[in-house]
Amino acid sequence: MDDEHRPPGRDFDASHTEPKFGPNERPIAEYLRKQGNDIWPIRRSNKERGPDASVGEPHPFVGKPTKDTDYGVLRNSIVCVDFKRETAGRDSHKKIIDAVRFSLGIDQTPPKTQQTRNIIVDARGSKLVAAHARMIYSELLGQTQGRLDYLRIVGSDFDVTFHGFQ
Repeated sequence: MDDEHRPPGRDFDASHTEPKFGPNERPIAEYLRKQGNDIWPIRRSNKERGPDASVGEPHPFVGKPTKDTDYGVLRNSIVCVDFKRETAGRDSHKKIIDAVRFSLGIDQTPPKTQQTRNIIVDARGSKLVAAHARMIYSELLGQTQGRLDYLRIVGSDFDVTFHGFQ
């Protein structure tokens, strides 16, 4: 692959195969690609904590931002994100909060390193609704200890992005 076609921020080594998304990451990666995002899996060992993907937002916008969606957080930038997937029906919002806190390394013994400052949750297939997503945001406010820049939750009939965590 020549330098012109290499995704930014990725270390390529011809002796290794390209990293691939796992079965839990692939559906949200495909969802983001359909929106026009450039997205690449990040290579890491199985034991290493870190982001799942580099995501570059489309420019200009693909689709129209709605009042519940703020695409400006990523526009014209490449960020590392961690994917979380929630398909359970009951108590999905509690499981998502726990997954976000785990990803941020909060309240873990022994302390864990943070995976990334940006998280995208794929809750399609769960019974989560937009009101639950707002509850998740409200509950996480003040708990993230300045470790979270944005949280995007994609449900079956909503896609919301929250930021402003302290």
